[in-house]
Amino acid sequence: MAQTPRVPLPEVRSVPFIRGWFWVVEGWKLFLRKPLTAIVFTIALWAIIYLSGIHGLLAAAVAVLLPVFLGGWVAACDTIARGEPVPVTMFFEGFRRRTAELGAVGGFNVIANLLVLMIVFAAGGDMLGKLMSDPTSVDPAAVAEASARIAQALLLGVVVGLPVAMAVWFAPFAVMLDGVRPLHALAGSLRAMVRNMLPFLLYSVVWLAIGVALFSVASVLFGVRAALGISVWLMMPVLVPSVYVSYRDIFKAA
Repeated sequence: MAQTPRVPLPEVRSVPFIRGWFWVVEGWKLFLRKPLTAIVFTIALWAIIYLSGIHGLLAAAVAVLLPVFLGGWVAACDTIARGEPVPVTMFFEGFRRRTAELGAVGGFNVIANLLVLMIVFAAGGDMLGKLMSDPTSVDPAAVAEASARIAQALLLGVVVGLPVAMAVWFAPFAVMLDGVRPLHALAGSLRAMVRNMLPFLLYSVVWLAIGVALFSVASVLFGVRAALGISVWLMMPVLVPSVYVSYRDIFKAA
């Protein structure tokens, strides 16, 4: 398939606070137009991530390629929005059109998050490392003594990691839908999130409420340990379309 010409990232718009709710509602409507497609794509993505856990190198490769897999879902959302049929093979559309660019976004995400973890562990000291690796072997009194340093390290992780997450949020969509170069896509995503903090706050609160409700039900049915993962994957069929809606809303050409 021939690649579409590269174009600059559309100008970022500031949208009203209530659009955060609109994105979730319209994402739900988009999901309802092709629910089976979203469910199949969710299962396929889950299977890829689950199977990658058999080896560390495979898990690292999948982490880098995750935006490439997501690129197919992005293309499917755009196709559904235009009212066109979506073949199952579109799940691999990112590999046909934007492998290198989407992979670059994935590489940035992996490296940046590794650096964030290094900063957190350096700030938290040995106690934080022990808590993360083997919490049962740690003396509660020692944890209490180091609690202030651990809290500061975790707060530092949020401060440093949040801009990374904001830069990556829209980047696969910009690359896949508009052919934007990875660095410009990352910068544009960060700018969009900063300029639309209030609607994203509402958007996050709505998804948090949905997640808590799903977690509560999943905890009863499957136990607390499995509930978090189940809740996240149950949200995915609507979450991805809602991000697509917000991308088109914020980056919509004048």
